Amino acid sequence: MAMIPYNVRELESFRALMVEGSTTAAARRTGLSQPAISRTISQFEQKIGAKLFLRSGGRMTPTPEAIQLDEKLDQIFYALTDIEQAVFFPGVKQRLNVVTTSGIARALITDAVAEFMPLTPFRQSDLHCVVPKGHALSNVPIVQIKDLIDVPLIGFATDALNKRLIDNEFSRLGEVPNWIIQMRDNEIAIEFVSRGLGVTILTPFPFVERYLDMVEVVKFEMTYPRAIVFISNSDKPESDFARSFRSHLREFSQKYSYSYPVDR
Repeated sequence: MAMIPYNVRELESFRALMVEGSTTAAARRTGLSQPAISRTISQFEQKIGAKLFLRSGGRMTPTPEAIQLDEKLDQIFYALTDIEQAVFFPGVKQRLNVVTTSGIARALITDAVAEFMPLTPFRQSDLHCVVPKGHALSNVPIVQIKDLIDVPLIGFATDALNKRLIDNEFSRLGEVPNWIIQMRDNEIAIEFVSRGLGVTILTPFPFVERYLDMVEVVKFEMTYPRAIVFISNSDKPESDFARSFRSHLREFSQKYSYSYPVDR
C-alpha cells in the first residue's frame, strides 16, 4: 500500500487549529496566513479522507476523527522535538525562547530545563493516587494499575507525561483506561475528585493541601519524582533579598504534605 506523503506543515497546522480553535489564531501560532492554514487543513483532510473540523459560531470544532488523530500525533511531535534538540553548539552562549502551552510546560519543558541547566532543587514530590474520602482505594497500601481498571479516571491532556505513563501501563495489560474528564490543571483535577467524580494520578504537592478534608492521597506503584527548583541568573549576583526569600520559601514549603527535601 502506498504511503500518503504527509508533511510537517500539515501536522503543525492541524495541531495549531486543534489547540487554538480558529484559523486566525492558528495562523498567528504558526506564522502562516489564515488562507494558508485553511488550504493546508483542506489538503490534509483530503489525504486523511475524513472531515476534521466543523465550523460553529466562528470556531472550528474538531470532529471525533480529529480528536483521535490528535492523540496519535503526539509521538511524532516528541520525535521532532528530539531532532531539534540534537542540534547543539557547545561553548557558544545563546538565548533560547521557548513558546509552549502550559500543559507541555508542566509535563515536559520543566524537566528538560532541570536537566539542561544547573539548578538548585529544594523540594520533591512523587506520583500519588488522589481519591474521594471513603473511596475503596483509600484502604489499599499502594495503588497499582490493575486496581484502576474500570475506575472512572480524571486525567490530563494527551500531551501530559503522567497521562502517557498511565496509558502505556494500561496498554501493557491489554486494558483501556476509563478517562471521563481531561484537563490541564492539577487543582481542578483534585476539585473533581473532591466532588466524587473519580480518581486522579498526579504529584499532589502543593495542590492537595487545602483539599485534605475532602480527599485521600494513596501511594501509587509508578514513581516519577518531580523536583521544585530555584533558578537564578548566572550573569548577575543574587541579591540579599532574593537569598532571604529563597531561604524563607525552603522553610515555608516544609509544612506541605506529600513532598520531601532534596539534599544537594
